Amino acid sequence: MASSPPSKRRRKDQSKDDANDVSATSSSTLEKLSPVVVFAHGAGAPSSSDWMIRWKDMLGKALHAVEVVTFDYPYISGGKRRAPPKAEKLVDFHADIVEKAIAKYPGHPLILAGKSMGSRL
Repeated sequence: MASSPPSKRRRKDQSKDDANDVSATSSSTLEKLSPVVVFAHGAGAPSSSDWMIRWKDMLGKALHAVEVVTFDYPYISGGKRRAPPKAEKLVDFHADIVEKAIAKYPGHPLILAGKSMGSRL
């Protein structure tokens, strides 16, 4: 013999409880789903350039990022402008930055972004 479905009152109460459970967990879930972005500069300007700062802020807001990590490759740090080395020489440095970001925010999605040369790496 089949049991009768729960009364409408019970279903309504249950859906409220479910909604409360969803809203309570969605904030923590959203925090966990917030990506960490590693944003690499181009060959000609450091991460402190106006363009990079403006895009760092826009990426952070648009993606609800937990952090947008910017950095300077060794050839450009210290304020000297030199020609960048071949990309192969920068890959290890870039990979180290990525590994540190992953370690700092375990479980968060990772987004790699870059301007010009930084995007090619």
